[in-house]
Amino acid sequence: MPVRSVVDRLVLIMAVGWTVAVCVLSLTPSDPSEAVVGWDKARHAGAYAGLTLLWLAAAATPAATTSARSGTARSGAGRRQAPGVRPIAVAVGAIVLGIVLEVLQATVVDRAGDALDALADAAGAAAGLGAWLLARRFHARVDGRARLRSPDRRQPAAASPSPPSPSSH
Repeated sequence: MPVRSVVDRLVLIMAVGWTVAVCVLSLTPSDPSEAVVGWDKARHAGAYAGLTLLWLAAAATPAATTSARSGTARSGAGRRQAPGVRPIAVAVGAIVLGIVLEVLQATVVDRAGDALDALADAAGAAAGLGAWLLARRFHARVDGRARLRSPDRRQPAAASPSPPSPSSH
């Protein structure tokens, strides 16, 4: 199995694991550290920023679009979408998950759904999306500069000048 494929699968496993952890922690009785309101909101924002970033990384991997055995593109969900569509969909999905979990918290002993927690979740998802888009823009810019510095590989080898040989002096 190629290294890239292993990394892609690990990223997907991490995204699923993070999602399960967020769901479990959101639907268990509260812990005493939630007494500090600012810390609670920061934890919500951080959890959803991480959730969004992991799912964006999982969605961007080639394993999400190719079959491991055949190496061919899958139909349906595996097709590449227009730029910008998938990152926004992932962030919206994280926000919806946060809202659903806040509503479900009303059914958990010692927990209550909180609109400010949902807002912190949404802020975290938006921050994760923003970080992803900035990183992608930076990567594209660096990649573009690297292409400008690299030799044009489309020219035939004979057309490129060769250094003088030491025996011709």
